[in-house]
Amino acid sequence: MNLTYNAASLGYTSIYYYSKQFKKITGMSPSQYQKMVRISKKDPLYEQREL
Repeated sequence: MNLTYNAASLGYTSIYYYSKQFKKITGMSPSQYQKMVRISKKDPLYEQREL
């Protein structure tokens, strides 16, 4: 999914603000995260959450 869609679906009206908050929470930018997921073919943040 693209950054604009993700931000809008979460209620953010500013992609800049969404990116800033994403980095604050995850420690990486949305594009860095997307690259990491593509390379590893899995979602590392999902695996860290307790189910």
